[in-house]
Amino acid sequence: MISGVNALTMIGAITLTHLQHSHLWVTFGPRWGRWLLSPAHHQIHHSIDVRHHNRNFGNTCALFDRLFGTLYLPAARREPLRFGVEGGGTRPHGWRTALFAPFGKAWALRPRKLRPLAQPSAKRANASHG
Repeated sequence: MISGVNALTMIGAITLTHLQHSHLWVTFGPRWGRWLLSPAHHQIHHSIDVRHHNRNFGNTCALFDRLFGTLYLPAARREPLRFGVEGGGTRPHGWRTALFAPFGKAWALRPRKLRPLAQPSAKRANASHG
């Protein structure tokens, strides 16, 4: 036991969590892959392929992905995947893009003209005072 948790369970969960962001194509096959999420499941989650969008949100357990229809079972052999985001300039993972791109997108999406706050009507204002 480690702090009241089964040591084997803790070591397994920590190992699996650390492997999630590795580029190792580890699958649990069609049987266990429906219940446990492998590093291959997580790679599918980060893929920019449209058929992989909104898939495999869980960390270790596939229960909620199964319930909500977001589970995508990876193939036994590595699928050709591309990761990242579209756009972002020539260095989408560089520090400048990471720091400044969100502000540029927010600036582009800002309202063109801010609407004034709604003023209470005179009738409602008089009714609340009297």
